[in-house]
Amino acid sequence: MGLKSDIESILQTKQYVARTLPTRYGAGANTIFTITGGLVQINAILCYKDTAVAGVCTIFITVNGVAMDTGGAGIDIVGNQGSISVCPLGAVAMVTPAILAPPVPDILSTTSGSVWLSRVAGPFNGLIVATFAGAGPLGAAELVSFRCIYRKIDPEASIF
Repeated sequence: MGLKSDIESILQTKQYVARTLPTRYGAGANTIFTITGGLVQINAILCYKDTAVAGVCTIFITVNGVAMDTGGAGIDIVGNQGSISVCPLGAVAMVTPAILAPPVPDILSTTSGSVWLSRVAGPFNGLIVATFAGAGPLGAAELVSFRCIYRKIDPEASIF
């Protein structure tokens, strides 16, 4: 194998991380990431508490408009500074709209919301959205940031 093919092979299997800056998100839908350039395999979406989050705050994650939580339950992101909430990726059924592929590998598919499944998504809609609900948005001094761990399926693909 030549150097060029070795580099291409490494880049094809490398995990990438997109992250947001610590932000005080308001109530409602907030676009946290955008998929561009082609297909990606999303392995995890994490919510990191840059400060303590004390008030009741639930988030709902959608990828390309498809809900990732089970039955509208969302995830509670109350926690100490430095704690992490893992957002679910496995709550949609095996047959999904064309804008989102089933879990990879599909043998692990479940409609019960398993969090360690991955999803293949592309730039058709291209948005990863966190909707903040509950008793209200984050408090005045509360900050969170998100991480999206993914692999590129198409070399030009990216999440930012």
